[in-house]
Parts: sequence; structure tokens; C-alpha cells
Amino acid sequence: MFIDTLTEREYKSGLAEAIKAGCIMDRELFDLIENNKMGVEKRDKDIVAEIIKRSQKVKIRVVKEDEEEAGIRAILNFGHTLGHSIEKLKKWRISHGFAVAAGMGFATYLSYSKGFISKDDMMKILNLLKFMGYKLFYPIDFSSLHKVIVMDKKRKDKLVEWVLLKEIGNAVYGIKLDMDYIFTELRNYERFVK
Repeated sequence: MFIDTLTEREYKSGLAEAIKAGCIMDRELFDLIENNKMGVEKRDKDIVAEIIKRSQKVKIRVVKEDEEEAGIRAILNFGHTLGHSIEKLKKWRISHGFAVAAGMGFATYLSYSKGFISKDDMMKILNLLKFMGYKLFYPIDFSSLHKVIVMDKKRKDKLVEWVLLKEIGNAVYGIKLDMDYIFTELRNYERFVK
């Protein structure tokens, strides 16, 4: 199987996208990854094949439902609002998957702080990301982050649109949050995950 040819960084970058797919639309996929963490770490071919298949189904379903990118397709951006900013601010030394994993961690924390997701689901996601070797927080300069986020395509007026979770496997998109709130919660998140 091709996964044997991937570096650890490439494999983990792809795995982050699979975890995202489970978080946004497929609880069973998330549970498959969580319940088979050791097999996923060891690249068990049967487990990884099932993860890839289920991840593809999520993406295909979302794209078919929203070919014009006018609605539900936005859920594919879960973790990307902060993730893209991390990539840019770290001058692309952090791979897309690792940056998005950190972004998913923060978006999950935001989901909890806004009352969307249970603490139990939040901790399951954060613990899985941590177990799989992703950093949950990258130190970044907040003034630089502000400049990058306000240039983001997901910004509407002075608000930034986020994809948050109601529960594992159920995302909500178009949640508009102001930058002051984001920075307050980012500081809280940094303390929470340390």
C-alpha cells in the first residue's frame, strides 16, 4: 500500500484531514480512529484503508451537496481559519496537516466555550490530536495573526466566520466571531492546553 512510502510528516498530515472528516460529519470515522489509535500509529493497512474510504465519502458527500461552494461545503474549513494563519506566520515550515490540526484543536475549544459541544467531546478530540503527535498550540504573535486573519477569505466585515462543532460528527458553519473574542479565547486555549 502507498502509505508505506509516506514520511511520518506526510502520513500525519493526511491523518489530520481524516480526523477532520470524522469531526465534521462522521462520528463512526472519528471513533474508528480513536478506538484503533495504536493501529493507526503503526499504519495498519486494513484500518488505514477504512479510514481513507470513509474520509473520501465525507468529502464527496459534502462537495456533491454544495457544488457551488455556497453553503455546507464550508464545513471542510474546520480548523483552517487558524491553520492557514499558522502556516503563513511560520513561513510554511509547519505542514498543512499539522497547522490544521492545531486549528481544529482551537476550533474545538471555541465550540466548547460557545456552548456548542460537550466537554467530553472536546477532550476526546484534543486527546486524540495530542496522542497522534500534533501540537495543539503554536506560539504566534497576535498582532501578526490579526493581520493574517483579517485578510482571510472567511472574514465578513469585522467578524471572522468559523466552523464549529455541535458534537463529534456534526459541524455548524458561518459562526461569526469578532477578533477581540478570538484573541481572548486563544489566550485561554494556550493556558488550557499547556
